[in-house]
Amino acid sequence: MRTGKIHLTIAIVFLNFVFVVGTLMAADIEEEKEAREREEKIIQNTDSSFVIIHYHFKKSERPEPFDDRTAQDPEKQDMLKKILAKKTLGIVGVIIKDNEIFTIDNYILPEVVEKITVTGPDGQTLNARQDRILSKTAGQIIHIIDPIPRGWKALNFVEGPHVLDIKSKLYGVSLRLDIDKALLNKVAEDGRFSMEGAQPIRKRDNQTNVPDYFGIDCNENIKVVCDSNGAVLGVTALDKIETSKTAPAWQGSDILADVGIKRQMGEEEIKKNFSKYLYQVMITFRPPPEEDEEYDFGRFSSFFGRSSRIGGFGKEMFAYGLAVDSDTLLLPIVMPQMLVSGIDTITVDVNGQSIPAAFSGVLKDCEATVIKLKEGKLLNVVSIDPEVTLTRIEPFWAVFARELAGKDLVVNHSRWISKVQGYENKLYRQVENNVRGGSWLLDSQGQFAGLYTRPRREYHRILPYLMGQDFGFLDADMMSFGRIRRKLSGKWPSPLLDDEHMQIFDTSILSLIFTDLSSNYDPHIRHLSKDEQKRRVWLGVEFTGVDKEMSKQLNLSKQTQDGRIGLMINRVYPSSPASRMGLVEGDILLKLKVPDAPWPIELRSRSAIDFARPDFEDLDVPEEVEMMGYRAPRRRPWPSRDNFFTSMLKTIGEGISAQLIYIHNGEELQKEFVIEQSPRDSLSANKYKDRKLGITVKDLTYEVRTGLKLNEDDKAIVVSKVEPGTPAALARISTFELLRAVEGESISSVKDFKTAIEDAKQQGKESVRVTVEWMGKTRLTDLKFEAKGRGLREMMKSFPSFPGGSQESDF
Repeated sequence: MRTGKIHLTIAIVFLNFVFVVGTLMAADIEEEKEAREREEKIIQNTDSSFVIIHYHFKKSERPEPFDDRTAQDPEKQDMLKKILAKKTLGIVGVIIKDNEIFTIDNYILPEVVEKITVTGPDGQTLNARQDRILSKTAGQIIHIIDPIPRGWKALNFVEGPHVLDIKSKLYGVSLRLDIDKALLNKVAEDGRFSMEGAQPIRKRDNQTNVPDYFGIDCNENIKVVCDSNGAVLGVTALDKIETSKTAPAWQGSDILADVGIKRQMGEEEIKKNFSKYLYQVMITFRPPPEEDEEYDFGRFSSFFGRSSRIGGFGKEMFAYGLAVDSDTLLLPIVMPQMLVSGIDTITVDVNGQSIPAAFSGVLKDCEATVIKLKEGKLLNVVSIDPEVTLTRIEPFWAVFARELAGKDLVVNHSRWISKVQGYENKLYRQVENNVRGGSWLLDSQGQFAGLYTRPRREYHRILPYLMGQDFGFLDADMMSFGRIRRKLSGKWPSPLLDDEHMQIFDTSILSLIFTDLSSNYDPHIRHLSKDEQKRRVWLGVEFTGVDKEMSKQLNLSKQTQDGRIGLMINRVYPSSPASRMGLVEGDILLKLKVPDAPWPIELRSRSAIDFARPDFEDLDVPEEVEMMGYRAPRRRPWPSRDNFFTSMLKTIGEGISAQLIYIHNGEELQKEFVIEQSPRDSLSANKYKDRKLGITVKDLTYEVRTGLKLNEDDKAIVVSKVEPGTPAALARISTFELLRAVEGESISSVKDFKTAIEDAKQQGKESVRVTVEWMGKTRLTDLKFEAKGRGLREMMKSFPSFPGGSQESDF
């Protein structure tokens, strides 16, 4: 009996299982049938409306046909290759009315387009042109010029629901991006279309049944939106179908009613009207101050010159500024402190006249520079109206001014679609098409609306140091943010890099800035006199890098991260901040905390490089050459103050209070100090140059006295340069030697030396006897006023083994 009941139970369970499986299978079959029927209806209602638009490119007449990021954008590189190869670019479009095609708004400069054609569902190709940019949604209208064949049909839009709820069913369909041949030959019918359901997304914390939007992946394509019955409701080029009243249009009736903006006519009008507010600005720079005057090494001289590492100095730079007041221009560029400090002249072209101007400041919140005229007035001034706004979706114009055989304006359009979360969790407007950084923005009516540029934060000037990168010869403030981002791309995912996106600084922001300009300038970027440009800041230490082996021996592997960071002090200068803090030789500097920086700067040993030149003193110089006053240069006998650490402190800024983290007697300590100007060093020392004698001398400075072990009361001056073949060279005076006395009289400054030489010449003397010292050894030499030697380059041709000779050097 019990066995029978068990068998009956098993049978019942099995039958129930079979019933459930059968029901599910039947439901799946029914669902698949409905899906197939829906897809067939959607294809039936849209198949004859899809077309492919072909942009036929010619070779661009512009050296930069797109924007500054072309080189880093693979898609733009591909487009550029097509332009140069005169190939075509195909995109999908759909006929919405008579001879009008709706498609994505991919901005392409008119200069690079030879013609536009449209290939329809029957394979025929017609001529077309760009007509207008839509203002209620992202997209544009292409106008078909030739008569439309009978097989081409416009979409038959039906009125959709006015309110979309969570239960609404929407579907998007488009041609695949790689179906050009399939479209023409009518093959692979099942693979021609891309179709998916739109997913309702609700992010707001409320009880409503209305979603925020329906997600629909357009993937840089357009989608025709249909309902569950296959009826066509609308079109979109966006990845969202939003449900709010201010959302971009997508329903057919709204798209058809969008009159938009005429594209080409608008661009020409913008160029004509806005150009009058832009003035050419020319900025020239002083040569950078050099710590040591160098010998003429012929082809080697540029290698050793500091200016060759930095570049850009002594040259002119052109930019176009926007007249925001009768004497004020706003330039959409930011110049680092190293450039600004060395500005020589600024002139503005006003009606063909060069009007002098002066640097006023760099804005602290965005990459823009202000200059002011010293005389005269600007003829046309733009109005900064805070009421002019850029409305979401509505197109605006972006104007980029550049120097290309005169003033050249590149005008394109864009729109902002959505907002992205950025700095301080704030929302920032994101543009649809790529816009050049430094572009002026105008609304759809042509009124000035703002500037599109990169924001600036307090920490930007020290960004390379925060990232712990070794940028070789370049100082941090010479490294452009773009190069930093490319160098760190994918390696440092951080808010610092995420915040580097361009932003819209509209007139409401700019008007506030210009209401109180002085308080909106970056205090760390200012113009300096020639003497101020040479002055450095200091902590007052010399150091060597800590390596892995040293960190192990000192049992400091953890603190120094196995020798990856750390600078060991090997000298502390008296009366310096380091001396007052109690730092001593053997202490190890680890990190530096700077106000407003998100984390401390790690002091890395691999950046601790002294760019001292090589020592050629041991070269075998022919005796004949020495007799003519030519000697190989020697290495500087004191450490250069031109190192990464002093450059970093200068970039942080004089007067800034910083926290130094260091190791003292094995204990990690932290002390605060204020970055202050150092005493004069060899770069900023008082200097005297006698061209006829061929000698340049400088006053002794603190690092020179320390390096040569001189007392504070020792009287001397130091030779910083001797010209080959001159009286000083014939007297065998060399660079870095000390001059102690002239005619037996002690000299303690370059002023004393100059006076002694001038007095001797006035007395009719042919020479003076100079006391020269090198490494504690003194000698007397006669400095003859009229002595002459042969030219160095001529002499070197006879001695190929000497640097600069006729044969290749092994250096």
